[in-house]
Amino acid sequence: MPVSHTAAMDEHPVLEVDSLAICYGKLEVCSDVSLNVRRGEALALIGESGSGKSVTVLAVTGLLGRGGAVTRGRIMLDGEEISRLSDRERRRRGLLGKRIGMIFQNPSRALDPVFTIGQQLNEAISLTGLSGKEALRRKGAEWLRHVGLPDPEEALDRYPHQLSGGQRQRAMIAIALASEPELLIADEPTTALDVTIQAQVLNLIRRLQRELNLALVIVTHDFGVVAAMADRVAVMYAGQVVETGTVANIINAPRHPYTRALLASLPTGVPGARIAALPGSVPSAVAMPTGCRFHPRCPIAIDRCSQETPQLESAAGGHQLRCLRAEEIARHV
Repeated sequence: MPVSHTAAMDEHPVLEVDSLAICYGKLEVCSDVSLNVRRGEALALIGESGSGKSVTVLAVTGLLGRGGAVTRGRIMLDGEEISRLSDRERRRRGLLGKRIGMIFQNPSRALDPVFTIGQQLNEAISLTGLSGKEALRRKGAEWLRHVGLPDPEEALDRYPHQLSGGQRQRAMIAIALASEPELLIADEPTTALDVTIQAQVLNLIRRLQRELNLALVIVTHDFGVVAAMADRVAVMYAGQVVETGTVANIINAPRHPYTRALLASLPTGVPGARIAALPGSVPSAVAMPTGCRFHPRCPIAIDRCSQETPQLESAAGGHQLRCLRAEEIARHV
């Protein structure tokens, strides 16, 4: 059984992102992104495709790729500034893989096809200081057993293509956790799986996160995943966080017009019920609207919304809102 961390939610954030801006070349794709997550807590990042969720977590992991860079703000991992470390320095400090575990969208792409599951597990486990062929194999089998893979000893010697999609995702979860990280990031972890396997994998991630008392950031576009997995939510739109709050507050009493529109567009389950589709689409970073970025799609926008840029500010009920009409909305909730 893997060693559990301290079973309590710390006040000090494991991850703190403060006023972050991310650019590819001269193009700013995210701006003024602020969020945090503590040990034992699960934070969901939600929004439509193109809202900046995945880019934000790629900045945290140092995987922005060629041309991508953090140009303003900071990323703190357990009190250490990491946003401007070089790739070499990140590797030296063991950030991704040891201190940060990552579950990617597609396990078929993320797992190396030329190495067995056992070899890939060994690489992660060795970051904890464990060594020796037999000791690594025992620990690897223990992790595969812990994530529910049948015949873990046999699975260690299999290549990724010899496992089913659900089994590959379980193996990836084991690899992400085997280095005993402080922070676990799950970027749309069930995208490539069928519906029945999705629920199993989400339940597995949530159970392990609680058992190991990890800080968890899960990226999703599905409020069903938010309700099942998260303690708090950060809603993103056009490269900015527009609302944060507890899951109960966001789902039951959303304040930002974008959050309300997302929730209103969900199927109700009532036969014949009309879904309130959100018109338009997330703007491109090359043609970002002036003022509030949501105002061209907002049902309550006024002239002021196209001229003034809203800041993320505290609001009633533990929310944070980026909306010029936040006080008016609060009076009518």
